[in-house]
Amino acid sequence: MRLTSFGHYLFAAAIMALGILCLINDDFTLQWQPLPAGFPARSILALIGGALMAGAGTGLLFERTAKVSALALSIYLVIWVPFKLMPAFDSPLDSARWLGVGEDLALALGAWILYVPYDRRFDFWAARLLFGLCCLSFGVSHFVYADFTAGMIPSWLPGRLYWAYATGVGHCAAGLALLTLLLPRLAATAEAAMMSCFVLIVHLPSLWWQGEPPFWGPDFRTRITLFFIAMALSASAWNMAYALRDRHWGWRVRAVPAS
Repeated sequence: MRLTSFGHYLFAAAIMALGILCLINDDFTLQWQPLPAGFPARSILALIGGALMAGAGTGLLFERTAKVSALALSIYLVIWVPFKLMPAFDSPLDSARWLGVGEDLALALGAWILYVPYDRRFDFWAARLLFGLCCLSFGVSHFVYADFTAGMIPSWLPGRLYWAYATGVGHCAAGLALLTLLLPRLAATAEAAMMSCFVLIVHLPSLWWQGEPPFWGPDFRTRITLFFIAMALSASAWNMAYALRDRHWGWRVRAVPAS
């Protein structure tokens, strides 16, 4: 596996950091991995998971180990999807539950996209369709929880509620484009750029927050965890955009020179 894309390096760094946080805190990654407190050997499993993420994240940075590391991460990350999927089926109209499913699935797809070849094989195109559904779950949550989303936007940015709705439209548009192949490369790139802006504008400044902490990040552990999860999600979107590099920015398909 050649290490050529920005998303590849960003995803590796974010997953490695999340693994280190698990090891430091001797616990799973907060709301992303909702294992019940009384689960047998929970602490040991958290350390194993943290070591796997830290090790596989590091392995993504080396050509010899990148492919097996991507596969290991795909398997490990997708394990957490059913923990969010079952509650979502119990409350199918609760968009917050589907948002959790979308976030967990998008992380797993970020690793899977690195593993599968960038061609038209079924496994990659299934990943594209699933990632499109993830984007739709992100967008719907921006509309349903518009006030919450607006509250996360820095106060120095005017029209915060407007931006909550506008980014919701952006997520939904990207999702529909990936599902229908209508300007998919442009949509995936715009989605990745938008999610990267969330990391830079919302999550990065929260790491040195002064005064009363934000309602969505009451302590430093929560804020730094959300920072790296947001980074990993944006990296997954960059991976999708890179995987669609054989498509023209418009509707035409262009040939990619053999590497």
